Amino acid sequence: SLALSADGRTLFVANAHSNAVAVVTLAAKLTGATGAAQSRVRGYIPTGQYPAAVAFVNQQLFVGNGKGTGFENSSVVVNNSGRAPNVPNDRFPVGSGRAGGMGGEYSVAIIAGNISLIIVPDERQLLRYTQQVMRNNGLLDPVRTKLFPGRSPIKHVIYVIKENRTYDQLYGDVAQAGNGEKADGDPLLAIFGASEAARRPGGAAQNITPNQRALALRFGLLDRFFTNAEASADGHNWSTAAFSSDYTDKAFRWNYGGRGQAYDFEGFNRMPDYRPRNEGPPILPTPVSAEDLANFVRRFVPYLHGARDAAEPDSLYLWDAAARAGLTYRNYGEFIGTESESFVAAVNANKRRTYPDISPTAFAVPTKRALEGHHSLTFRNFDLYTPDAMTVESYRAARETNGDALISGNNLNEHLRGNSRTGEWLKEFRSFVADLQAGRGDHLPNLSIVRLPCDHTEGWTANTPTPQFYVAENDYAVGLIVEAVSHSLYWRDTAVLVVEDDAQDGPDHVDAHRSPALVVSAYNRPGALIHTFHNTVSLIRTIELLLGIPPMNQLDATAAPIDIFRAEMDARPFTATLPDVALDNLIVPPSARGSEAAYWMRRTAEQNIAHADQADAHVLNQIIWFSVRGAGLRMPEVSRLPACEAFMSVQDERVELEAHEADGLARARR
Repeated sequence: SLALSADGRTLFVANAHSNAVAVVTLAAKLTGATGAAQSRVRGYIPTGQYPAAVAFVNQQLFVGNGKGTGFENSSVVVNNSGRAPNVPNDRFPVGSGRAGGMGGEYSVAIIAGNISLIIVPDERQLLRYTQQVMRNNGLLDPVRTKLFPGRSPIKHVIYVIKENRTYDQLYGDVAQAGNGEKADGDPLLAIFGASEAARRPGGAAQNITPNQRALALRFGLLDRFFTNAEASADGHNWSTAAFSSDYTDKAFRWNYGGRGQAYDFEGFNRMPDYRPRNEGPPILPTPVSAEDLANFVRRFVPYLHGARDAAEPDSLYLWDAAARAGLTYRNYGEFIGTESESFVAAVNANKRRTYPDISPTAFAVPTKRALEGHHSLTFRNFDLYTPDAMTVESYRAARETNGDALISGNNLNEHLRGNSRTGEWLKEFRSFVADLQAGRGDHLPNLSIVRLPCDHTEGWTANTPTPQFYVAENDYAVGLIVEAVSHSLYWRDTAVLVVEDDAQDGPDHVDAHRSPALVVSAYNRPGALIHTFHNTVSLIRTIELLLGIPPMNQLDATAAPIDIFRAEMDARPFTATLPDVALDNLIVPPSARGSEAAYWMRRTAEQNIAHADQADAHVLNQIIWFSVRGAGLRMPEVSRLPACEAFMSVQDERVELEAHEADGLARARR
């Protein structure tokens, strides 16, 4: 947004991601042939979060802050303005003495914009304002560019992106970090933990996420980690680009509000829903082959048609940055359109699939040119029918026979052989290990991006896993990945970093963006508690510094990396643990008409769970809570930024101002 002063000499520019308004002196008209004089950025005025509108009236600025200015009494810093954009998302359970209401508020809806009235500053005040904006954006402080005293020993990073959990949901009942320091959690909200909140209602105790909890206690617990995103539309952009474009930030709200906008934030533009429909004719003429469906999907991939992806940031993505740095990279499921053989059959029968779908992958279409030849052909994107690691049947068999719960092509039980995300990743990883051991070279990519979405859950849907089982099998997938790396020769030079794309789907007593995150390597400080504020961009900056990737934009260039490493190596491996979920809590049974379970089943059926975060998260929150608690309870430098030019121009002014103020103070004393 732009605004012009009454005399037409000053332009005010809203800079959303800098949380500031730029003040620009416009060039005077030409009077000779020496060329145009350049307009000059004089400074910046700090605003609330995401200024998206600005108007000039009578020497005053009215600034529309898209995400507000938070609350004056907030003690949590989660944005550059120094305030949290929302209150803690702690609005359940009923009867706990909390704010009331059964479900935690939806993090997209909880963001409330507002308008600030700012008197246009004089030069001295503008100087002070500019320094404040620079400081808020990390441009005045030294930028940390090393994580180790010497060179980074890390040559490979496996970056796992998951879905939708808050810190308290997993770690709320973790009272202390591995080093004994007190952690900040609320055990009453740890419905995917191991204490009373995760217990089967009226039944046995459960341990839903033993692997992530064991990893956090050994390798470091981050109890002040926040996602930058509110939902998956911006979340998968923040998680892969350290940025979310203006289009994404604004348009996804139309989509999430059901106002006709397609989900086009992961490389596709305007792709319609082509799933089979039990209640009407198929959207595509049948019969169709896998190639027919793949070609249909390709119609909506902009780069294949010389078009621009509306959601793509100019600074592009982490894989582009890796390529520019001369590194190898491979993508498992992020920004890849995939469908299974069972899905193709379902389209032809115009009948929805049933859980689980462990059939082979029918096709995989990258939505970015840079991903061509750099992605798995068998690893599936978001699809809750496809297991991250195990199915209800394989889990039950493993519990009863002490067998292998992983769905893969190698399971000894022929009925449990098939496609799971971890199974497909492990197949490739083990081939890299075999090549390394046989002296055929190091073929593990420098950067692997792995999508594990099943902790999204499918609410309370008959004949699909319960939310606790979905989260448990996702936890097991994380454990198996770390186990495989730590038991291989790659443990000496590989780090595994885990993040949720967003935290929208649950409560947290600190903030709706606080989320579980992991940094795992043989070089971690054992049992560390990281209570310093970090976010998704901090984690991406950590990856960049580990691998020697230059930053993509101003945000990751100035982000503080996660200080969790040491020079010494701990070669001990990690062994995954099978979660402990009650055997009568694995699958959602059909419910009797008129019961509360039937009500939440009907509300689940009203949701769109075909794509990430298309369900009404407030309702999904309620459903998940009911499923657990029952009916009784509820960062190389970026060169020549306008900010840098403004900063260079104010340095001499600052010296002059300080000298003037010192002289005035001396005169006053005399």
